Amino acid sequence: MCADWCKLRVVTCLFGVILTTGLYSTEVYADERAQLEIAVSRFKAAQYDKALALLEEILAKPVNPKDKSRSKLLNEARPVYAAALIWLNREAEADVSILVHLRADPFYVPPPGEFHQKVVERFIKVRSEHRAEIEKAKREIQTARENTIAAEEARKNTLAKRIAQLERLAATERVVRRRSRWVALGPFGIGQFQNDAPGLGVLFATGQGLSLVGSLVSGIIAQDLASTQCGTPDTGTLQAVDCDQLAGQFKTARTINWVSGGAFAGLLLGGIVQAQVVFEAESTEIRDRPRSGRVSIAPWVGPETGAAGATLGFRF
Repeated sequence: MCADWCKLRVVTCLFGVILTTGLYSTEVYADERAQLEIAVSRFKAAQYDKALALLEEILAKPVNPKDKSRSKLLNEARPVYAAALIWLNREAEADVSILVHLRADPFYVPPPGEFHQKVVERFIKVRSEHRAEIEKAKREIQTARENTIAAEEARKNTLAKRIAQLERLAATERVVRRRSRWVALGPFGIGQFQNDAPGLGVLFATGQGLSLVGSLVSGIIAQDLASTQCGTPDTGTLQAVDCDQLAGQFKTARTINWVSGGAFAGLLLGGIVQAQVVFEAESTEIRDRPRSGRVSIAPWVGPETGAAGATLGFRF
């Protein structure tokens, strides 16, 4: 019974010691930043062996390159670790630690006043012995920085161009206008105007208009001459109308009527054929978006829905 009780007390004591030690270790060393500050404090107090023990724990942990905060912590710990080794007359180990640090940070120079001249000179010695390697590391880091800056500038330029393009697209609108073949059958250049050929539209409209007017006027004159009898006195001059002269005037008026009518028919047919040949079902126009607060009125010609014909309206 006593043996069992003694065993229980021994186990309890051991568990208490382990628990107490674990809590103490967690309280002191859970934060590596605090552990580094304690190590630096002991180094400044010339307790180099104690500082070295704390720094070895920090440096012994695996390094994650993506963990920037821990990489910075290690960059601060390594020079102090090397300096502690120097003061403990462990120069060979200090040189190895200094070289490791210079490989990680080839631009490092001991800050003025932070370390004794003995430590500074050791850094200079190691840098001089491995100058080619350290200079190469410097160039690689500088090239990587320049590439990063160039990539960032390229990204900014691409983003600026994209924003400018979006601004241009936002300031314009794409308008699709649909055309009708029924409208293209219209006279007086309507088909040409619909096909965005105003020059041809004016040409056909003017030609058809003049030929139609000529045909109508000459037809009226010819009809009036045909109703006049030769030999009878003219109501204006009271002289007898000459039959040969009357026949000549009638023939001239009739010829003009035929020519004008033929020209009108030819221009009408030609305008319709031309409008049908170059006809496109729709056209696209890129234009500036209307400013807010302004009202614009524009004529619009298009096919009438559900019926054969065209609609003339105004778009606001």
